[in-house]
Amino acid sequence: MVAEPAPHRYAALDALRGICACAVVLYHIRPTGWLTANPLATQAWLFVDFFFVLSGFVIAASYRARIAEGFSVARFMGLRLGRVYPLHLAVLLLMAALVPLTHAGGFMGDRSWPDFVRGLLLLNAQGLDHRAGWNIPSWSIAAEVWTYLLFALVVRLAGRRALMVFALLAVAALLIVARQSPTGLDTTYDWGVVRCIYGFSLGMIVQAARTKAGIRFAGVLEMGCALLALLTVTYGDYRGVGLAAPLVFAALIYVYSFQAGPLSRLLLTPVPMMLGTWSYSIYMIHWLVLYLAMGLLGKVGETWHIALIPVQALGPALTVQTENSALTLLLVAIVIGCARLSYRFIERPARAWSRKILMD
Repeated sequence: MVAEPAPHRYAALDALRGICACAVVLYHIRPTGWLTANPLATQAWLFVDFFFVLSGFVIAASYRARIAEGFSVARFMGLRLGRVYPLHLAVLLLMAALVPLTHAGGFMGDRSWPDFVRGLLLLNAQGLDHRAGWNIPSWSIAAEVWTYLLFALVVRLAGRRALMVFALLAVAALLIVARQSPTGLDTTYDWGVVRCIYGFSLGMIVQAARTKAGIRFAGVLEMGCALLALLTVTYGDYRGVGLAAPLVFAALIYVYSFQAGPLSRLLLTPVPMMLGTWSYSIYMIHWLVLYLAMGLLGKVGETWHIALIPVQALGPALTVQTENSALTLLLVAIVIGCARLSYRFIERPARAWSRKILMD
């Protein structure tokens, strides 16, 4: 039996991250069933910006003062790489080993060896190529790691002025994305780092603004922020709305960080907390699981001369919404199951090992 994770001061935010990770999985499945054909699911790519804002908030809370007081930038980067890189590497190697078994074409197109190398070096979010690489979600990790380095250097060099620098960086990043990206905030391999800096900087600012006194009317504020976030994501295809999403997520994170209302308490129940614990694994492994599943279903369908996969999910049409929704639930369950294993056998041991090496 797996022990339930103990609540901590930002456990509700972890749970929200797990729910958002599952929403991104639905976005990438994209069949025509009711679970994924609604506007909220089709715009769920915006939840990646929630990850960026939350990352800035949590990293600032954990490391801003320590780095300003002399904590090694190299050690900080080692700890962050120990947290995110091992699972990223494992997924890349699994893709290299398993994808050719279910997909024709070898290592060409979106699975070229140069793309593999860029993925290894976390250089698939800087506009060096016209695609995000093998494991599509990994562009955000490539963006975050370089943003971590920027954070550490600014905090070390700017000291007390670091917040002012990041406020300017947030404005600059927003203007760059708004003016340079033809798809607004929906940018990955080209302006991904800039998009990350925008959200991460807002997270830092929110963390600095957070007071120990708590908030009043927590229940009303939690409900209002949740509804505003859902509406923002639902209508995020309108350029201005999408660009404002990180600001909405910043308000959401501020309110839920106090864990003072009924929705926060709901997030502290076992299932949301488990999803929060496995959120990084869910996000990083889901593309591999879906890609392999779709390839396998396609091969089975060809053998039996039936259509087993939906039209938007890498294959021929499946028009019955009930069957599509059942397939969606099955795929999400498989992703969560695989994420639980990757967390237990890859993510958690690698994080513990890196902390032991760097902190002892």
